[in-house]
Amino acid sequence: MLSAKERGMGEKSGISILVLTWNTIGYTKAQLDQIRKLTAGIDHEVVIADNGSTDGTVEWLQDQTDVKLWRNKGNTWRHGFALDFLVRKASKPICCTLCSDALPVSPEWTTPASFLDDGTVLAGIDKGWGRKLQHYVCPSYLFGWRDWLSKHSFADRWPDADTGEMLSVECVAEGKKMKLWPSIQVSVGAGFKKKPSDYNGWVWHTWWGSRRKAVPGLAGREFEAGYHERVKAHLKERYGIDVR
Repeated sequence: MLSAKERGMGEKSGISILVLTWNTIGYTKAQLDQIRKLTAGIDHEVVIADNGSTDGTVEWLQDQTDVKLWRNKGNTWRHGFALDFLVRKASKPICCTLCSDALPVSPEWTTPASFLDDGTVLAGIDKGWGRKLQHYVCPSYLFGWRDWLSKHSFADRWPDADTGEMLSVECVAEGKKMKLWPSIQVSVGAGFKKKPSDYNGWVWHTWWGSRRKAVPGLAGREFEAGYHERVKAHLKERYGIDVR
């Protein structure tokens, strides 16, 4: 893999890792452990917005000296709005948006950042389905230039565009490029229709670990009984990650 400097990024390689949380304390603890373990030596910061958690997430995060925490007590933020807020709080030239149940599992997990240059403003995992675009960069694991992202929005335009989809639409419209990698669904046992995803061996995404309570269209997305127990067992077996 070419370094950021070799790809023409010069010293513009610092990364702000931006996360929205809501009642996922086990996954949040595991995520930060993985970030600390796998991002050592890379100039980065972790900026988290909590959307009114009641499971101890806020209290635990307040004790983490390497986390910049912002709180919304009312559980009213939609995902795209929160990511726009976090981009404004970022201090590094590159932003990485990461869902709270998306766990880095490889030392190469920041690889997409090295593909950003003057022409490429977005890099990450291919959503694979959309409304405006069939293929766009999924905001659950996305890298982009902070300056470019700050002039655009992650907000969805339901029902015409998903959260983050318009970023890719506008990227193409402006003659900019995006770099995409595949996502592979992971089986965690027979009988589970809803499956987590392996993001190119870099990040493991549980999917739907949490969502704001009052989001239209999310009714009925609860998981089968035992889903998260099997997910946690899988993470332990495959990666040695304890989610408690």
